[in-house]
Amino acid sequence: MKCINCNSTHVQKDGNHDGYQRYKCLNCRRKFDFGKYENVNEYILHFNLKLKKQDNNKLTRENYCTPSNKPSYLSRTVYDDEWVKNQYEKCLKNYDENMARFKKLNHDDFNNCLNEFVKKYDFKEIKDLNEVHNISGIYIMVLDNYSQVYIGMSKNTMKRRIIEHWRKKVYFDRLVPMKNREPLIVIDSFGALDTTRIFYKQLDASLCESYIEKIVNDFNDEYKINRNE
Repeated sequence: MKCINCNSTHVQKDGNHDGYQRYKCLNCRRKFDFGKYENVNEYILHFNLKLKKQDNNKLTRENYCTPSNKPSYLSRTVYDDEWVKNQYEKCLKNYDENMARFKKLNHDDFNNCLNEFVKKYDFKEIKDLNEVHNISGIYIMVLDNYSQVYIGMSKNTMKRRIIEHWRKKVYFDRLVPMKNREPLIVIDSFGALDTTRIFYKQLDASLCESYIEKIVNDFNDEYKINRNE
């Protein structure tokens, strides 16, 4: 039994309520009814953010792309079946090639590169996304299982921007990059649990755009999934 509010296992029975067994969490001190919320509000805590348990919390080959004939551009017409089939094959090929590339990377080398970079630019690691609520600046999302990082910026609240990456789904017709771009898997394709560490550097909103280019360009291309425009 886990608390539905904080996911702690330190709970105890606390009588009955409306026909349900009531429990009290010894960690967050809140009460909840077993059965009333079962399979409805199953949550996990990630960087102290409550997330619903779902399959796309982590990137897999199965959830990387869902075939669709709907265009992401309003000016385009609906795609035909042949296009959808070809696009699906390209997407899976792109996924497989990137995964093969990630597996070849040395995680210790990646970690050393990251640590030196964080120290050089005075980034701070966070365990709680609420630390960067209403804070502008540069953030680094670390995907340790892939030896990759994504470096982004927010002019208002880094917390909201990071959550947007986790919740956003990439359109099927945008998964395969254009010819003038590297065939990378974009950050929005990864699930929330793929982000294992987060670093940030607080900056005034007016400085973010000029600073982000310098930061991104200075990080080893082998270990980042930022698009090269």
